[in-house]
Amino acid sequence: MLSFVLKEISVKSEQAVSNGQAVFDGLTELSYSTHPEKTLRMVYSLEDTSADGTTNHTLNFVMSHPQTNTNIKLTSAFGVSYGRCTGNVQVEYLTDRKEEKKLALNCEYNNLKKDLQLQ
Repeated sequence: MLSFVLKEISVKSEQAVSNGQAVFDGLTELSYSTHPEKTLRMVYSLEDTSADGTTNHTLNFVMSHPQTNTNIKLTSAFGVSYGRCTGNVQVEYLTDRKEEKKLALNCEYNNLKKDLQLQ
């Protein structure tokens, strides 16, 4: 049997909608101990960064758990402007050797040239 099964678990969650550029902001914490380093924390937001005839949105997600050195950050952006559509995803994480690694994917579609580029 897992030792944490018999312990009290608490969930704390906060959200805000339509707060300036932020379409949505949120925070969720899952605790299974009174020790702060044993709290799983997730922070997330969706922002509207549109301007001058363009449509742009950015999604951010961060998950951390200090006891296990878990730290993951995901950022994604999507935009449409003047016949082009762009999107990207970037993930940053900490390995078990405490090395920071990054993984990114970028995409652009040019509707006028019917051209798709991936990096």
